[in-house]
Amino acid sequence: MVTQRFEGRTAYVTGGSRGIGWAICKRLSDEGATVVNMDLASALPQSSGGAFAHGIAIDISDRASIADAFDKADKAVGPPDAFVACAGKKFGSGSFENVDDETWDQYISINLTGTFTTCRAAARAMIDAGKKGRIVTVGSVNSFMSEANVVPYASSKGGILMLTKAMAVDLAKHGITANMIAPGPIAVLPDATDYKAEPVASEIRRNVALMRAGVPAECAGAVAYLASDDADFVTGSTITVDGGTSAMVFGGTREF
Repeated sequence: MVTQRFEGRTAYVTGGSRGIGWAICKRLSDEGATVVNMDLASALPQSSGGAFAHGIAIDISDRASIADAFDKADKAVGPPDAFVACAGKKFGSGSFENVDDETWDQYISINLTGTFTTCRAAARAMIDAGKKGRIVTVGSVNSFMSEANVVPYASSKGGILMLTKAMAVDLAKHGITANMIAPGPIAVLPDATDYKAEPVASEIRRNVALMRAGVPAECAGAVAYLASDDADFVTGSTITVDGGTSAMVFGGTREF
């Protein structure tokens, strides 16, 4: 049975058109929230309804676009009770010594600065409305550990971890909480082919304690908790949704 923890509340979600972001929109909507999906214009669904009754174009690397999107959202549904910063650039950039300035700047601009700027807009809207709101960021297991060839991505996600902690400290006086989820390997495609094919499937079995990839709905469940009254005394924290990936040492030597 789905509870209605968010009935009468408004949630803004960036990057809500697919994958983890879409699952977050659906979960919050299923629990009664009025959800605004903020995403690139090219990613927005052609029709409204379902998990995101309101779709508003945003480019989180563009401050003017962010201001415009938040103004439109406020006029449409009012200020947010919860804000989820899910939009971002995926990993994969080559070895550290080969990373060029443009690639570095893109990751920092979209993932870190974009998260900062949208969270700041959400916090200001909550403060102006006198709301004791919830801010949830989407980091990664790469926020505190790395793999090969992801230097800009890991750096930006590590920045989100500390950004979230710092936000939590500064916003506590307003009754606003800030927390992060850190997904591990999540099968975001509808048929999960991104993790079913070899050799990736074998790597998942070796390096994930639960021996499978997660699904977006499992990330959404963690977000729903952090956005709810159940997490009223939780701030500056991270929920790691990784099937035990970050709990293992030398997963590649594991027998199964």
